[in-house]
Amino acid sequence: PAEISNIDSSFLTVEAGGQYVHRIGDDHALTGGYGGRYDNFFEIGNKDVLDNTVFARYAYAVRQIPGNVVASLQGSYGHTRVGGSRFRDNLGLRPSVSFRPANNFSTEVFYGRSLNVIHAAPTGNEGVTDRDSTLSVVGARAVVDVPDTGLVVSVGAARLHNNADGTDHSYRGNQYSVGARMTLFDAYTVTGEVAKTHYNYTSAHSLAPNPANGAGFFFARRDEITTVNLRVSRPVMDGVDVFAKFDYTRAQSNLLLFTYSQNVFGAGVIARF
Repeated sequence: PAEISNIDSSFLTVEAGGQYVHRIGDDHALTGGYGGRYDNFFEIGNKDVLDNTVFARYAYAVRQIPGNVVASLQGSYGHTRVGGSRFRDNLGLRPSVSFRPANNFSTEVFYGRSLNVIHAAPTGNEGVTDRDSTLSVVGARAVVDVPDTGLVVSVGAARLHNNADGTDHSYRGNQYSVGARMTLFDAYTVTGEVAKTHYNYTSAHSLAPNPANGAGFFFARRDEITTVNLRVSRPVMDGVDVFAKFDYTRAQSNLLLFTYSQNVFGAGVIARF
């Protein structure tokens, strides 16, 4: 948003979560859980973010097929508040199948579908600016544990279809990611991931100007989002880790309004029990 562009801010993030797994014999498992996150921005007024998510997952080990095959179905509900006001509700369903044909290799194929309701009132013509949408994602991810190195490498790809009520917000997208995790000096865990997403919007954008007269709806929006995430952690006692992280985002668009870059530095403590 224009009112917070080019503003640096320190912030405090508090996260909490938990899950319970109920096993039914050797082949079935039911999992229920909750995750919450609160971001308190000290130099940006009225933009604090509170996210809450609950989920339930059923998993079934398919013994009839070789390769340690597990089929699962997860349902979730998410609720987001910004500045204390209700901002978004999300209902999601995610079936997936994972395979582990070797001890050092696994892969997952998944499909996700979510209904997103944005409570912020649309501006102008709702048929153009309304962001309520249905998002479908189909993708795959593979993980390789490189023998005798302590290195784990992952690659992923996904296709995104977002059908929004407003023509400004429907898009088709392609996402690619590469990540790695490695343990150094028997104490430090270093993780990193690079992801790139191409968004091709399906309709001419209301803010895309015609050079002849400045009117909108002249061309469709095209975005490319690149993210880089780096993290170093180490345990300090049983169940307690400290970490430092760096997150970088670069958004490039054929509409200058949606072009930006962001750097986030953080450090914290994680406790598990």
